[in-house]
Amino acid sequence: MTGMVKLLKGLLLVGGAMVLVLQIVWYLQNGVWTYLSVIDVLKRVMRGSPHTRGSFALWLDNPASWRGLYEVLVYLPTFAALFATVMVLDWITPSSQTLAENADTNKKEPPES
Repeated sequence: MTGMVKLLKGLLLVGGAMVLVLQIVWYLQNGVWTYLSVIDVLKRVMRGSPHTRGSFALWLDNPASWRGLYEVLVYLPTFAALFATVMVLDWITPSSQTLAENADTNKKEPPES
């Protein structure tokens, strides 16, 4: 389980760094900062998806409910969301060192004779 979590965290970190580097390259080329919110990226991903008419895709275009969440995601930069997700995953999943320490403390000592 910890291997999959480490892989996910690594992919999210690389993805966030790539988005930030892409924005910097675009800025250096054009002199204009291209803002990529979470909603912008989700809309671009959903365009290539076979589920472009699903309820989630429709919500991305015109949210009828969860309007507050939509507004947060409109202003939240993608790279920040990916880095924050890694931090939350790091906080909620124990490290392998912590698991090893817990295993050592749970071992019963042999009775003294």
